[in-house]
Amino acid sequence: MHEAFPDVPIIGMGGVLTGRDALELMLAGASTVSVGTAIFHDPSACPRIVRELEEELASRGIDRAADAVGLAHESRQAAIHRRQGSVL
Repeated sequence: MHEAFPDVPIIGMGGVLTGRDALELMLAGASTVSVGTAIFHDPSACPRIVRELEEELASRGIDRAADAVGLAHESRQAAIHRRQGSVL
């Protein structure tokens, strides 16, 4: 969907238990991520997932979560330029 409609906001839902799960949905194009059932088992799931997401982003050299949205749809070179603030 992100590739076909890059300006339409996408909510990533389903199976988000970790920051890495959230990141995978964002890489696919989700601009927001929903956490549901994980809260039943871990009431502190949301702040933990945010913390883990920040660690995942930092380990990949991504400064802002918004910069990860849709990266899976970009060529490697375009992603590098976008992260560096360059225009192709």
